[in-house]
Amino acid sequence: MQERVHNFSAGPAVLPVEVLLEIQKDLLNYKGKGMSVMEMSHRSKDYQAIFNETVESVKRVFGLGDNFEVLFLGGGATTQFLMSALNFCPPDKEANFINTGTWANNAYKEAKIIGKTANLAASSEDRNFSYIPKEFKLSDNPAYLHITSNNTIAGTQYHKYPELPQDIPLFCDMSSDIMSKPIDVNKFGLIYAGAQKNIGPAGATLVLIRKDMIERLQPDLPTMMSYQTHIKKGSMHNTPPTFIIYIIGLVMKWLENKGGLAAIEKHNQ
Repeated sequence: MQERVHNFSAGPAVLPVEVLLEIQKDLLNYKGKGMSVMEMSHRSKDYQAIFNETVESVKRVFGLGDNFEVLFLGGGATTQFLMSALNFCPPDKEANFINTGTWANNAYKEAKIIGKTANLAASSEDRNFSYIPKEFKLSDNPAYLHITSNNTIAGTQYHKYPELPQDIPLFCDMSSDIMSKPIDVNKFGLIYAGAQKNIGPAGATLVLIRKDMIERLQPDLPTMMSYQTHIKKGSMHNTPPTFIIYIIGLVMKWLENKGGLAAIEKHNQ
């Protein structure tokens, strides 16, 4: 094999060689089942075992208890800009945002497009998004505060997350740095991330919802835009990105074998 190239471009990133080799080994005949994971029914017992183990691996690596729902959805993190506002911002409250770059700004704009009251609690646009604001001001009746943990285009990253009153949840787009370091997940009501930067190939989005947030979900939403649909159906209301979820499970096992997120943070540094 030629020397591997490390990809610093936008979009999909490299996967661990060990994971790629395991995929290659089982590609045509997964564990003697006579077919590839790509060919399995998502309703089958064999695939459900793969899915369940992936969910449990995510929980172990990220230190999640049973107080979080783990979902795998399509549409990328960009769809979550829309879904988070639809599901968690009722008509009598405001979605709050800290604008630290392109993706944070897009989340703010998406909430406004769908008619939600969106408040800019803080912004670093005045200095071309070259810093993370230390101060922010919430609206009078906030539904949540949304941040973007790592702003790839601007090049800024949160090292300390905002502190909020207990009744105001913190939402976070962690697409660029999820599982690159240990964090206190219980600080967040909602975390979402496109898989392609750190945990798998493009095409799946990991969504973590703290269970006490479920009672805040808005009713009467379009079926596929409702988190309630995906929670009730275990991410399988329709056919999920099955092969990508399988690969995410392999990456989770690789992370565990490497010593978990504390070891990965040290390696990254």
